[in-house]
Amino acid sequence: MKKTLLIAILMTMTTFLSCTKNEIVNINQTDEIIFNAYTNSPTKAEIIDTKNFSEFNIYSYITADKYLGASDLGKAYINNSHYIKDDASKIWKHSDKYYWPINNEKIHFFAVSPLSNLISNYQTSINSYPSFDYTVEEKISTQKDLVISSLLNQTKYERDGNINLKFKHALSQINFSIKGEANNFKYKVTNIELLNIKNKGKFTFNSTEEFGTWNEQSGTAIYTLNLDNFIVDGIESKPLSKENETLILMPQKKTTNAKIKISYSIMQALTNTEIFKGDKEVDISSIIWDKNSNIRYTLTLPLDGNEITFDTEVSDWEDKTNKEFSVIKLNKGSITIMQTKTETLTANLSPKNTESSFIWTSNNESVATVDANGVITAIAKGNAIITVKALNTKKEILAKAECNVGVNDIINFKDKIFKSLLLNNPKVNIISDDEISINEAKNIRELDISNKNIESLEGIQYFENLSTFTCSNNPLLKSIDLSNNLNLFNLYCFSGISSVNLNNNTKLVEVIFYDTKLTSLDLSNNKNLISFRYIGDGITSLDISNNKKLNTFFYDGKGITSIDLSENKELTLLYFININLKTLDISNNENLGECICRETGLKTIDISNNKLLYNIDCSSTDISSLDISNNTALESINYIQTGITSLDVSNCENLTSLSCAFTGTSSIDVSKNTKLNTLICFNTKIESLDIKNNTELTRLNCINTEITSLDINKNTKLNSLKCSNTKIASLDISNNILLTELECDSYKNEKFNTIYVWKGFDKQNDEHFKIAPTINYVEKIN
Repeated sequence: MKKTLLIAILMTMTTFLSCTKNEIVNINQTDEIIFNAYTNSPTKAEIIDTKNFSEFNIYSYITADKYLGASDLGKAYINNSHYIKDDASKIWKHSDKYYWPINNEKIHFFAVSPLSNLISNYQTSINSYPSFDYTVEEKISTQKDLVISSLLNQTKYERDGNINLKFKHALSQINFSIKGEANNFKYKVTNIELLNIKNKGKFTFNSTEEFGTWNEQSGTAIYTLNLDNFIVDGIESKPLSKENETLILMPQKKTTNAKIKISYSIMQALTNTEIFKGDKEVDISSIIWDKNSNIRYTLTLPLDGNEITFDTEVSDWEDKTNKEFSVIKLNKGSITIMQTKTETLTANLSPKNTESSFIWTSNNESVATVDANGVITAIAKGNAIITVKALNTKKEILAKAECNVGVNDIINFKDKIFKSLLLNNPKVNIISDDEISINEAKNIRELDISNKNIESLEGIQYFENLSTFTCSNNPLLKSIDLSNNLNLFNLYCFSGISSVNLNNNTKLVEVIFYDTKLTSLDLSNNKNLISFRYIGDGITSLDISNNKKLNTFFYDGKGITSIDLSENKELTLLYFININLKTLDISNNENLGECICRETGLKTIDISNNKLLYNIDCSSTDISSLDISNNTALESINYIQTGITSLDVSNCENLTSLSCAFTGTSSIDVSKNTKLNTLICFNTKIESLDIKNNTELTRLNCINTEITSLDINKNTKLNSLKCSNTKIASLDISNNILLTELECDSYKNEKFNTIYVWKGFDKQNDEHFKIAPTINYVEKIN
């Protein structure tokens, strides 16, 4: 249902369609509503300012619940009352008095100044805020400013009985400056017209900060400025600054066929010769005139047939606040905060007072607290009002302002799949409802979202106690923000993300990125990082100098050509593979136990300082020599497919595995390596192999070598033997009854025709025995 209340044309009328106050609400006549009203200073006498702001009309309504513009306001409690300011007392007065409701209901105010016949059709609606129609005066000299104020959901408890109405300019202020295209000419302007301008519109009130909006603009008005002896000298810009040269017009955007028409003449200064007289138009149909804005057009007048050009400067109406009344402006009038989070309010006192101080309070600290700097902390679900008061040196209140705070504990998830995953996880959705609360999120320590096709992780910021996070195979997930997950210790990401920020995750100890699209990664703040593993080609440089606790570094990719490990003295495992690494200095990494640098671009490596090294793998590199004389702790050596032709392993008494395949090695002495259990030397030039002392040997591969004999009688633990394509004539395996894998044939060696086997040997019983059919098996009797 709509109710229409026509604003009175005559200023003397104080009410229209009035009703008694007792019809609406019970009131306490000792609690009178006291009004303070003010506006900002302008630039024109006809524009309302502090000095001439002396009247306003106001409507007020009372509701039991909070009003948000989409419910019935009911009957007007204050119905179009006309307030005037007493010049002597500076107090706003009305012939009647109005009082605060006794039941602490919400009261709402809508005010306008000045009242005139340009305002009509004021109405309320159950679907929107109150509104009225307005028509701009066509005659510039009689144009009036229009200022608006609204203040919603007020109570005496919150306001100490006072209502402070801040009025804002609802129209647009249009100004002009003129300049010429060239010097040595005088430009005389006689007339400026604004053509096809909308002059009618509907204004709808809104909340205190926005105060209202215009819509349904219409009309094609013409506004004319007649100028008397307005002369511009050359290119110097000259403003039209007289009181009647400023226009106050309807805010509008993209007005069809809107134009500026200017009539002028041009006189050559030296000869006093007139070279042009006439008028020109310039299109401004793309205009954007906002309410409470000051628009200045600087028009440049051409000498010849060129078009007029213009620059546009847009600013707010000048902000010179009433010095008779101090006001605090907050950066936010209302705010919703998720539980446990913080927001900061900033307060500005106008006029400025360097001796003033601010006091912040909360009316419900069980919901939200505020500190001396305006930082709000959300404690629990509910509502609170944050109040800031400005005090002078005498501790008198100069002004105060409030912010309505709502605290929410339900997490909003942007990605439906992510939310569904959490709802279906009983460890997360403890109460089995349709939402995830912050308290539920706080209980989670581990979260795995692998293989779910999730696109956004919005909401994960509330999982504050998350310590392990796995996000494998989510190809739509491009970035992850874990900046609020300060307790994260382990991060495993095996999907195509292209960006991640770990600067806040200072507790991280393990990070794994496989098959991502990362091109850069900053680990400088992750000083507790112990293990880092990466597979990919995107990252071309990596600084781990701050990760001094790092003991495991794994990189499989083609991006990095060098890396500084000098600060990583705790490093025990170093793994590089399939990259373009050209140099590697590990001289400072004395705790290094494993060094894997296979399939790299290395040509040399110095491991003389790495005395604790027990595993070195430099296979598939261009390394041609390796000094391991200081590395007595070595247990495994792999230099397959390198340029190394000889290696002295005599000091490596703990050696258990040696691989030197595909090298130019012609001899190798493992006689002192009595713990050796694996020897891989296929495709080498080795001619003889003495392994009598290697009684722990379980695996031997000497395929494609030059050896002529092989004595394995002492190697009774051998379970895998491959010796095809050698020059041996016979083989005795009678003592090697643990053999489960045997490869030997006579290819390229016709002399090899006999294998001595143990009693009961049956080559058909093991598929892993690959022996040439031309070889004879002779059971050896000891």
